[in-house]
Amino acid sequence: MKEEFIDRMKKYLNDDFNAFMDSFNEKNVRAIRLNTNVINKEEFESIFDYDIEPIDYIDNAYYLNCDDKMGTNELHHAGAFYCQDPSAMGPISAIDFKRDAKVLDLCAAPGGKTTQVALKVPDGLVISNEIDYKRANALYSNVERMGLKNVIITNNKISDFLPTFEGVFDYVILDAPCSGEGMFRKYDYAMDEWSLEEVELCGKRDLELIDYAYRLLKKDGILIYSTCTYAKEENEDVIDYVMNKYNASYYPINDKLRNKVSKGIDNDNCYRFYPHKLRGEGQFLSVIRKNEDICNNLKVIKKIESSKEFDEFKKKNLKNYPFNIYIKNNYIYHMPMPIELKGLRVISYGVKLGEIEKNRFIPDHFLFKAFPDLFSEEISLKYHDPSIEKYLRGEEIDSYGSNGYGVIKVNNISLGGYKASNGRAKNYYPKGLRNK
Repeated sequence: MKEEFIDRMKKYLNDDFNAFMDSFNEKNVRAIRLNTNVINKEEFESIFDYDIEPIDYIDNAYYLNCDDKMGTNELHHAGAFYCQDPSAMGPISAIDFKRDAKVLDLCAAPGGKTTQVALKVPDGLVISNEIDYKRANALYSNVERMGLKNVIITNNKISDFLPTFEGVFDYVILDAPCSGEGMFRKYDYAMDEWSLEEVELCGKRDLELIDYAYRLLKKDGILIYSTCTYAKEENEDVIDYVMNKYNASYYPINDKLRNKVSKGIDNDNCYRFYPHKLRGEGQFLSVIRKNEDICNNLKVIKKIESSKEFDEFKKKNLKNYPFNIYIKNNYIYHMPMPIELKGLRVISYGVKLGEIEKNRFIPDHFLFKAFPDLFSEEISLKYHDPSIEKYLRGEEIDSYGSNGYGVIKVNNISLGGYKASNGRAKNYYPKGLRNK
């Protein structure tokens, strides 16, 4: 561990420094958070056969007290839970959200905070942005896996949002890119790549990013600022900059979390998650309310689109539902809110329902995940049924219903789709997601 980092932490922690250093001899903490759209705690605890322990300051989350890999687990495939560091769950757990809020998550990949906040605003909208294209696609995969209907995914610089979205959002989440000091225990490379120059560079960049983030809020909008580092230059100094520049005020976090975290450096309205205090990695949090009198509205798409190919598919396979259809490059989306996104690079306009190919509609995996209950046909299986593993490997399984499209469910949670014919279910689980 580099001496410059050690010297800084001694100044920050004083008498707690030795306990902090001892925490590096412990294993990093694993945790999972439930997708309450598809399963509740009672159901989950009754079927999940791994050693878990509820996290007392975060709803619907558990410490995972084992080393088993979760990526191949059928409930993970089904989107019943998301693997996430418990400290990283803290910022979204810190406040209550309005159910119909418009939320912008600016540095969103791989999707922990997006998938968490989307559950808290079921009647609202989440625009989830990631500037790195590969990471934006990983973000999409997690949103799809959890079957979230209220998320639009973009791939832009933060400044790209200003022309259309300044003064629009009820909440903006800025989990800012940082020097990663809070990840030293979890990732060796984070420690190897650390330098004082990197801290300074990140601090300057975060001042620019938080400027943009603040301007995107409407009046009384809430900014959630977080990092996974301890450096004051990237944390309290960034918050001080906003408070000195704008007409802003601090927004209180809930008591359950406030009683667990440590106060910031020379700022009691900033909060630090330390591994020797909480079971989790390092994290910083502060929440701010915008008081400037500015408020704009999202520009709404007035044209209602339709597709005869999708209409034919719906008649044969789906129950009635008021889809907001948006068509782009022969892909058909259900747009959670029909808003104008011109000038932005968009990964997903919402739920990708499918593609028009050779004058017919081919359903997408996301359709089976987001709208499983619209299909009249289904194969309902229980956790650990041998047919589930066959399906997740891409094999055909027995079908006992009528011919046509349907959904395979594990404990009433959608794994994905199939097309039944002559008693067999043709596998529609994407090749890139299959177990090997």
